[in-house]
Amino acid sequence: MAECGSSHDMSSRFQRQNSVDSNRYQNENFSVEVNTILNCLGYGPDIRRFRRESYRFRDKVLNRRESKDKVMCVTVGSKLEGLTSFFESDTDCIILHSRVVCLETGVDPNAIANNISIFKMDTRSCYAGHCKQLLVRIAPGHHPAFSNSIVVDPSGNRIFSNLKLVTEFQKAPMPPSAVSYPRAGPSIPVSVGAYHQDTVHAIPCYCPSILERWAKRQPRHWPPTEIVQKVVSQGAFLVPTGFKGSEHKDEEFRICFNTGENELVSNLNDTQVKIYVLLKMVVKEVLKPQKKEVSSYVVKDIVLWQAESNPQYLFHERSLLHWLHEGLSELRAVVSSRQLQYYMIPERNLMAHCGLDDEQQQTWVKTITEMMNEGPKLLLRFMKIRKAIISYKQPLQWYSKMRTELELLQLKDMIRRELCTDKNLGLDLTDRNMKKIEERQQDILWEIALRMYMDGNGVQDWWDLNERMLS
Repeated sequence: MAECGSSHDMSSRFQRQNSVDSNRYQNENFSVEVNTILNCLGYGPDIRRFRRESYRFRDKVLNRRESKDKVMCVTVGSKLEGLTSFFESDTDCIILHSRVVCLETGVDPNAIANNISIFKMDTRSCYAGHCKQLLVRIAPGHHPAFSNSIVVDPSGNRIFSNLKLVTEFQKAPMPPSAVSYPRAGPSIPVSVGAYHQDTVHAIPCYCPSILERWAKRQPRHWPPTEIVQKVVSQGAFLVPTGFKGSEHKDEEFRICFNTGENELVSNLNDTQVKIYVLLKMVVKEVLKPQKKEVSSYVVKDIVLWQAESNPQYLFHERSLLHWLHEGLSELRAVVSSRQLQYYMIPERNLMAHCGLDDEQQQTWVKTITEMMNEGPKLLLRFMKIRKAIISYKQPLQWYSKMRTELELLQLKDMIRRELCTDKNLGLDLTDRNMKKIEERQQDILWEIALRMYMDGNGVQDWWDLNERMLS
């Protein structure tokens, strides 16, 4: 998995760049260099593919073991997109409950098996992309949290309460080493050491008219027809969170297309993925929102709209900085107008009630404008890229090799642990393959620690070093 090719000494080249570079040839050369650096830092196509395959296989093993509970674990977000290393960000996991389903008006409930509880979507008086769930029938066998979360509205309808549902699932027992955190939207955050997971309990949602409207949208340059059909086949979920500006937010659910969106991101080309990565860095390292006024989800939708609206042949490694500039321009417009159509349901504004005040808005618009005027120098604002640029060629390639092998081993260890866990959650620590993985991890960490010691930096905890390398 050698994605980190040779790179020139970027440091001096950036120092010579004092203003916006209007020279197309030079910008194209910079784009190629940045592409190489991003490969070295773990954003190349091969490692992204290995991450996706690892989490899909882990889910498959886990779901095979837990199938008796009629729930399915689905990893989504940046982990399944292949864009973050093991400890770099939270692992987003959807727990899909197959014994409960919600149907769009017009879908025949008689086509649903009798052992499945049915609710009907009620979008009246709900903001776009949200709905209430009206009880049609209750069936035995589902998780008791669902029965305990049914309330009666002022009209006498029996409906789901998202507040009660999340509260019920928060009562679930956790391992002694786990630390729980307050609810964050639909998710229940938990951490074990350096590992952080956001769990969202979701319900399958049959809403063919919404997906058909998206599939038929024209004109579009992307995605191709076969990917559109695949996204439609993935269906939708309802997750327990309402619209922030609604007086009924505790009874509303949000319509989501997580698995379909992961399919879309997986089918962006390499340059489009790297635009997504760089724009996420802008939000995280430059704007630094405190209350998710602008999130990585907003960035993802900007990139998806960009991909749909432009011919694919325009996105290549020599045009990376051009499209980053276009993405920044769109991000500035989103912040300035507080408007961004949700890619799957354009009637929903992702910036509605986002908590962005006027002062913060003006500051961010100014900051993004400054970045756009900096040309390639804007990349020096990102810590990972800045460190890579000022490194010599050989240390950067050595670091990339060590980091990549450590991550491959960590992902293999994750899968091996699932394979060696029985139905009672007992882990077989005598597994030879798991021991071989751990031994190789120790060898690599020893080599890194020795290198750091020779550079005058001591290492107190090897496993802390492992977390730092993969964060």
